[in-house]
Amino acid sequence: MTPVPVLLLGFNRPDRLHDLIETLRKTAPPIVCLAVDGPRSHHPGEEGLVQRCQQIIDEIDWTTDVRTLFRQHNVGLERAVPEAVSWVLQDFDSVIVIEDDVVVGPQFIDFASIALQRFQDRLDIFHISGYNVVSEARLTHPDAATRLSRIPESFAWATWRRAWTHYDPNLSWGSGCSIDELSAVVGSRTAALRWKQNFSLARHGRISSWAYRWAASIWSQDGYCLSPNKNLITYRGYADGTHTRTRARWTEHAIEPINLGLVDVEPEFDFLADKYINRQVFRATAVGIGLGPAEAVALEISARRRRSRSGQAK
Repeated sequence: MTPVPVLLLGFNRPDRLHDLIETLRKTAPPIVCLAVDGPRSHHPGEEGLVQRCQQIIDEIDWTTDVRTLFRQHNVGLERAVPEAVSWVLQDFDSVIVIEDDVVVGPQFIDFASIALQRFQDRLDIFHISGYNVVSEARLTHPDAATRLSRIPESFAWATWRRAWTHYDPNLSWGSGCSIDELSAVVGSRTAALRWKQNFSLARHGRISSWAYRWAASIWSQDGYCLSPNKNLITYRGYADGTHTRTRARWTEHAIEPINLGLVDVEPEFDFLADKYINRQVFRATAVGIGLGPAEAVALEISARRRRSRSGQAK
């Protein structure tokens, strides 16, 4: 199997990045790319944390093929993640991407590598996820290793260059599509209305999200994601993540073993699983939609405060 580069995304949490690298030591991917965003000018002390993240490169001692993208100034999530992915895909046909607040299980790298090879020519699959929040009881085919989903998970994932060429930072499709068009993708008008709100928040800068842009890019091509029916990673970003200030509204499952021999089996789209994710993760409900305007106001106030602090620092 051709080695796939593993892209690690870091910023200002050297302890989290260290923990991630220790979990990767067990699988020892032969090609590691480390991208670290630069410090923010209005956050005293952050420069030292960013430097410590950069220095963690010395801990990757199982391979000599280590590549770095270190930024001098902060560009934010909306640019840092997609630009890092594009940087790797200049030289490779595929990439495995892992955020610094993730702990990977022992099978995630193998799962992603097998799926990348198996579905490389399946042009309607754009994204491979490693994070599963759907319990067996809510899966249509719980004995299957994988399923097709419309919803890309953005903590630990993989993609191909042929898919990433469709990434649109301008959110053109998400902004211009009708509710009927979006309903055909996400399964209901309620979910479509909620996703329209998400796209609006991202488009107007109230939330710095590359992931919403990636979802819209996939849907613009009527694309799918491949998701494992077992959870392969642990996400730890709810305590201090950029956009995660409270605990998850869903049950987070422990890392579980998956039958890698079944990854070759042709996956089926699981509408019930996506319905659960839309409701629990993205609040695609009447209540969630009703809270949307208040959420937009709160995020706008937060964005203004960030801009004000940045201006004062200059």
